[in-house]
Amino acid sequence: MYSLKREALQHKLYPRRFPIPVLAQEFYGIVSDRGRSSEFWLVLRMALRSNPLQLFSMIWTGWLLLRTGRLSLRREHIERVKELRAELAVRGHR
Repeated sequence: MYSLKREALQHKLYPRRFPIPVLAQEFYGIVSDRGRSSEFWLVLRMALRSNPLQLFSMIWTGWLLLRTGRLSLRREHIERVKELRAELAVRGHR
């Protein structure tokens, strides 16, 4: 099933605004930019690209997670991001 999913993504055989490829692209973008992924920013970017209206249904849960310290708005990064980008380029990603 994973192979079929990868094939579908490579050939763009999925509905427009389908969240799975958007999630994969946003995850890769965040990790290649900062070296780490942040759940808040990943979900926000995915929702804005696939279905912005779903953010309204997440407000309460997000607020509760934020209030209890289980969700952070920080955008953390690793020290040697350039090395990570070089490795990703060697492996043929993007």
